[in-house]
Amino acid sequence: MKIIYSILFSCLLLQLSFAQKTALTKELFPCRKGKEWGFINKQKEWIVHWGYDDAYPFSEERAAVKLDGKWGFINPQGTAAISLRYDTVSYFSNGLAKVRQNQKEGFLNKEGKPVVPLKYDKLGEFKEGLATSQLKGKWGIVNMQGLEIAGNQYDYVGEYSEGLVVVNFGGKMGYLNKQGREIGSGYFYKSALDFRDGMAAVMNNEKWGFVDKQGNEVIALKYEKVGSFNEGLAAVQLGGMWGFVDKTGKEVVPCAYNEASEFGEGLAAVKSNDKWGYIDKTGRLVIPFKYTVSKTFKAGFAMVMGKKWGLLTPNGKEISELRYDDIKSVGEGLFAIKVGAKWGCMDKSGIEAIPPKYTQIIDFQKGLARIYIGKLGGYITKEGTEYFD
Repeated sequence: MKIIYSILFSCLLLQLSFAQKTALTKELFPCRKGKEWGFINKQKEWIVHWGYDDAYPFSEERAAVKLDGKWGFINPQGTAAISLRYDTVSYFSNGLAKVRQNQKEGFLNKEGKPVVPLKYDKLGEFKEGLATSQLKGKWGIVNMQGLEIAGNQYDYVGEYSEGLVVVNFGGKMGYLNKQGREIGSGYFYKSALDFRDGMAAVMNNEKWGFVDKQGNEVIALKYEKVGSFNEGLAAVQLGGMWGFVDKTGKEVVPCAYNEASEFGEGLAAVKSNDKWGYIDKTGRLVIPFKYTVSKTFKAGFAMVMGKKWGLLTPNGKEISELRYDDIKSVGEGLFAIKVGAKWGCMDKSGIEAIPPKYTQIIDFQKGLARIYIGKLGGYITKEGTEYFD
């Protein structure tokens, strides 16, 4: 019985230790003091004292830091977990981080051991468990264990999407599955796009159509230009005008528009007589033609431009006055807004959550965004708390 209690107590200590480490990294923020970087807590107390040339937020119990031109990683206690010897590094994701050293790239685990060896000229990020690799001008595919799924023999390899990837071999394009095997007729097309919504656009003889995941041509190659499928429909151009087809090839919206974007949340932006509006999937005009530029609806909003930029809801309501010089989504429910040469942030209700005062705002991740004032970087929270002096 004593042995059982001892084991249970040891397990509890391990769980508490892990929870404390996790809580610690959540509480630490990279912060700049002058030109030097360290890490502070929410009370702005220095936990890892400044002295680094740059720093990234913690991800999976590791934070990248830079000193004297070289990058490495520290642990939650602020001590070196991976030595500072790399030219560039990425965040840890799924236990791996991409690093570059002596013009070669690879992936390390959290102990600093190369899982994908540092022998490639260039590596992509992992998508669906696989990454592109370039060696001596040719492309291949590696998995997260460092095994080569497809050797470096291709002129181009895209990113995996829906279990398939587009490749170029000898000037012809086709698709590989996750085992590196060809689908359909192999390398047959002059151009090809990624799979979206179960379909991929392909082109031969300057005409576009679509194939399914078995490589079958299910929509004839007869269109001048096409977009990708989304929400069951794809934009197509015929006779210089744009409309939409479904997955059977039926033209459900006639080709009657000057331009068209993909469907998002049941609506698609279309252009007629130099103005943009939105139609539904039957082709009915829902939001009138009155915008100079209209973007696709995502997460309940579309970015639109009259003389200036603002946000639009699917019912046609402009939630912010069209008064911004630029606008972009930066994730986590915020939009970066530009006034003059300065950037701030607006929330989904149209309220300016962060006043425009930064040279640049990069996407929010886990509540933090990298910003720049001139050439000096820093981090801010979604509430506008600044972690720099």
